[in-house]
Amino acid sequence: MKEKTNEIPEKMSIFGIIAVFLVNFGYMSDMVIVPAIGNIYGQFAGTAPMPVLNFILTGSQFMAVFSPLVAIALMRHFSKKHVMIGFFTLFTICSICGCLVLNAYYIALMRAFVGFAGGGLCSVAMALIVEIYRNNPKTCANLTGYFKSAMTLTGALLSFIAGFVCDAFGWTSVFKIYWFAVPILIMLIFCLPWTPPEKISSKELKKTAAEKKESLWNRHVIAQLASFLFINLSFCLFCYSIHVYVLETNLGDSAFAGTVTAVGNCCSVLMGLVFGVLYRKFKRGTPIYFYACLIVCFVMLSIVVNKAWLIAAMIFGAMGYGPSIAYHYMAIKDVVPVTRISTGIALVTAVMGLGAALSSFALTFLEFLGFPGMVSVFPLYAGIAAAGCVISIILTIRSKKTESA
Repeated sequence: MKEKTNEIPEKMSIFGIIAVFLVNFGYMSDMVIVPAIGNIYGQFAGTAPMPVLNFILTGSQFMAVFSPLVAIALMRHFSKKHVMIGFFTLFTICSICGCLVLNAYYIALMRAFVGFAGGGLCSVAMALIVEIYRNNPKTCANLTGYFKSAMTLTGALLSFIAGFVCDAFGWTSVFKIYWFAVPILIMLIFCLPWTPPEKISSKELKKTAAEKKESLWNRHVIAQLASFLFINLSFCLFCYSIHVYVLETNLGDSAFAGTVTAVGNCCSVLMGLVFGVLYRKFKRGTPIYFYACLIVCFVMLSIVVNKAWLIAAMIFGAMGYGPSIAYHYMAIKDVVPVTRISTGIALVTAVMGLGAALSSFALTFLEFLGFPGMVSVFPLYAGIAAAGCVISIILTIRSKKTESA
């Protein structure tokens, strides 16, 4: 382990990078529970109220909204290495002990802690990458894309493994998958580089911050967060409710819905791997690309209903959604004060969790307003995405004019 100094390291070892990518095991841990949800409902039906059972499935997403905000304060006073180890230790203990007691209230409580830890892990991991590679934009963009690919790949693998374990050994056995967290925790302890707490950041960062006195909540930050909230709300509604869409349109069963989701995951992994190239080519114009992909996705879902069309729409959606996550992590550091980059990244993580958590409520609210089903919602989302695309085009043109002036 590296000797503690007040200087920020400028690179990580390959094992440190792998350890950072593996914290996605904590953030994507919901995928272990999903195959067992039907069994959990059956086990505790009549002994626990439905809100408690629903919280076991989705409550962790709500908790992941708040932990990045807590991480902001922790990163100011402690090394990001120590903060990440703390969050992952909490995740490891609560996930492994998740069904130690066969009681719905106990499981819901453990799930709350697991979600809280997962949200903190994602924000601190991204903050660590951006901080260490702040002077190497190419590597920073590549690692951000790879982190997103690792996130999606981890979720897909956990879902597959958990489904097999649940069918073969019973639903309580899925919690044994969380034992994989132990070797990851050991890697974090021995492989992560030490960074100074943000309150004693290097003199260079403080000097830059003094020369550029900006509020954290400037219009660019608000626009970035609003854009990311819409993208997560819209695409997560589609992904999390894909089985509803398939049944609503009589396209197949849950197996087909799972196939469509797998196609989207594969596409998202590939887009994460090439995000660095995409970002270096388009830079400020990158949102035009992912908004255009989302427009195509939502328009396709609005006008034609068949299996091939649905798979194609998922591909376009994943081509847009995957890079949008990496982009907002990269772009936020350019619109916040230099000493508040970790805060900006934590806010992006919180918005990502909020969008995912609210996506199902958004569909319920739109149905309350008179939209008869998912198919009728997509034209509205396509229109909002089109507005976002137009705004991005205008801002990109304005940005190029400013640079050339």
